[in-house]
Amino acid sequence: PLTLKTVVVTDVVTEFSEGAFRSAYALQNVYLFYPEQLKKVGKFAFENCMSFGYDSSLKLPYVPQWLQYVEEIGDGAFRSYTGNTQSSIKVIYPYGENNPDYTAELLTYSYPFNNLMRIPKLENVVSIGSEAFYYAAALDSLEFGQKLKTIGSYAFAYTLSVPSLVFPDSLESIGDFAFAVNGAMSVEFGTGIRKIGAMAFEECSNLSQV
Repeated sequence: PLTLKTVVVTDVVTEFSEGAFRSAYALQNVYLFYPEQLKKVGKFAFENCMSFGYDSSLKLPYVPQWLQYVEEIGDGAFRSYTGNTQSSIKVIYPYGENNPDYTAELLTYSYPFNNLMRIPKLENVVSIGSEAFYYAAALDSLEFGQKLKTIGSYAFAYTLSVPSLVFPDSLESIGDFAFAVNGAMSVEFGTGIRKIGAMAFEECSNLSQV
């Protein structure tokens, strides 16, 4: 949908299911009446939500504060829109090709796009899936709580604006390419780290201190 900008959830929600808001191109914010009850953001829940994270009416970043209560962030949960560059298909038929009067045009951009600028400290998160924040290039900081155990492959690849990384003692595993092309100038590891995947910090050209 190209018109849905705000979602307000008045009931208790413990999980955003797989693909819950996937490709809601215009979605900017989601407000929860009971944010402390949210425990999981499922796979691809906000994938391709290229407007999410910026309130155009206030002209201010929108911070999804409910993330501070989440324990699991699934694969590709906030993955950037990649611009439909991998397919030659530009138009689809939501009601089948037998109804050619009803079409949907796929938006095309030449590079991944994401408006997510700020998130709260991930205080309760235990696991972050592969490509969870892939190409969240505007994200200006990352803070992790003391419950984090695993970070998947490519989870924060191309988070170009993050200035530093401090990992908690609870963190045990960082996946392949997890922070590739990240903007951090310094990285601090905790005492619990057991595995750092291949190319986990590939092309982090600003990195000067570990």
